[in-house]
Amino acid sequence: MNARALTVADDRDLLVAIQRRNAPAFEVIYRRYAVPVHAIVYRILGDAAMTDEVTQIAFVRLWERADGINPDRLNMRAWLIAVAHRAAIDQLRRRHPSAPLDEVMDNVSPDQTDAPALEAERRSTVRSALDSLPHEQKVAIELAYFGGLTQAEIADVLNEPLGTVKGRIRLAMQKLRNALGPYEERFA
Repeated sequence: MNARALTVADDRDLLVAIQRRNAPAFEVIYRRYAVPVHAIVYRILGDAAMTDEVTQIAFVRLWERADGINPDRLNMRAWLIAVAHRAAIDQLRRRHPSAPLDEVMDNVSPDQTDAPALEAERRSTVRSALDSLPHEQKVAIELAYFGGLTQAEIADVLNEPLGTVKGRIRLAMQKLRNALGPYEERFA
């Protein structure tokens, strides 16, 4: 395939080319999906350097495992986001505990506004609510809202029936609404 044909090729044809170790096809896939993969990883990790590393891991895994992927059943975006999501969660599990509060407070200027503190509290509250969900519900919510996947794509990624995914998302949203309801006024 020439360069022009690669840029307009569908994901199936690009995967077949990648299976043949066609580096330009891999570059097209990278340019096509690096931004959404990077976005979900950053939302999970919140650290630019680690996000770059985990994004790279997802694409390296595509290159290394391309031969084992069925081009006729692949949703490239969903596959890459699922791999990146798992790698980001693994990275979180390996992350060292956060710095002591004294060290963090030493770096805070007294003239800073409350906006960053409120935003940090909001994020922390939402993250805690997400972390309280059962694992299956949390993964479905993260793939839907942070990964931008449809429920059908999530079902493909998780290899679960669509009805199961819909139920998990509905239950998770109910639990999040209940958990975050008391905070609605504070963050409005």
